[in-house]
Parts: sequence; structure tokens; C-alpha cells
Amino acid sequence: MKNCLVLLLLIMSTITFAADELTKTKIESMSAAMKNAPDFEVSHPEFHQKQELIPMGDIDAMLALLKQYPDANKEVNTFAQKAGFDNAESFYRYTIRVMSAVSAIMQGKHNPNYNAGRNREMREQALKNRMRFLGEHDKEGIAELEKEFKQMQAQEEQNQKMIASASPADKQFIRENFNWVMSKISQGE
Repeated sequence: MKNCLVLLLLIMSTITFAADELTKTKIESMSAAMKNAPDFEVSHPEFHQKQELIPMGDIDAMLALLKQYPDANKEVNTFAQKAGFDNAESFYRYTIRVMSAVSAIMQGKHNPNYNAGRNREMREQALKNRMRFLGEHDKEGIAELEKEFKQMQAQEEQNQKMIASASPADKQFIRENFNWVMSKISQGE
């Protein structure tokens, strides 16, 4: 019975979350939160370094990292709540929804014929060319290139997941308000 109740709550929260529309008011709140976010590079350098390694859009990894740093978690929850969000999770989820829709619209505007497979092939070819240039003797350089490539690939895959997750309603809102949304995002940086 307890498991059924938990499952029902999860389903209901998903339905509620999905029904929550993007609005100018909420995006202004998101922008204000981003602008007033603490400088974690200064206040929590170890957290900041680990945060930089998390692909954008990986909310679960971000929340797990936050839980490892209670002081940073408290700060994020505080600035998120001051901006009108329930907590850090609701702030991150809303931000990712906006960024997913923005990415989808930008990809459609700037590269309507984008092909993730072709893009990967081009990156792989560029990697092979750079490795050939380094030669067999620079094992450290080759290892660094391979590491960079894997990071780029992981980020590209995460970006494509984000773009695919953007709902039609979110994309429509962003399309109709693109310049305004972009100005709010840049104000929050």
C-alpha cells in the first residue's frame, strides 16, 4: 500500500510538472535567480569544479552533487526560493526546460538539417587527424585528445536528449518569445 501511494504521488507530480506552462513571470524569476546565484567558484571551489564536469541537463547528477555539499545546497535552495521556486530542484528543472526549448529552437533556426550522426563522424575524423598529427610517440597528447573527445561526445548526447525532451508547448512559447527569453537568459548570466 505504501509503495502504491509513493507511485501515485510520483505520477501526480509528473502530471503537475508537465502541465506547468512556461511563462514570462517565471522566466523573469529564473533570470533573477541566476543573476543572484552565489559565486560557487569562490564560496565552494570543490563543488564548483565537480559541477563543471556534470553535463548540462543531468539534473539527477546535479542534485546528487548538491546533497554532498550541504552548505552549497542550502545556498542554492535559498536563492531559488527567493526567486519564487519551491527549492533547488524546481529551479533546475525549470531552467533545463527553458534551455531545452531554446536549444531546440536555435538548432532549428541555425541548422535545420542538423544530423547528430554526421556531426559525430566529423568529430571522429577530426580526432583521427589530430592524433595522426601528434604521431605515435605523444601518448599523453593522444590520451588527452581521447578524453576531450569523450567529454564532447557526452555533452553532445546530453544536448540531444535535452532537445528531444522539449515539449511542443515549451518550444512554441520560446519561438513566440525568443528574443525576450534570450535577453532574460543573458541578464541572468
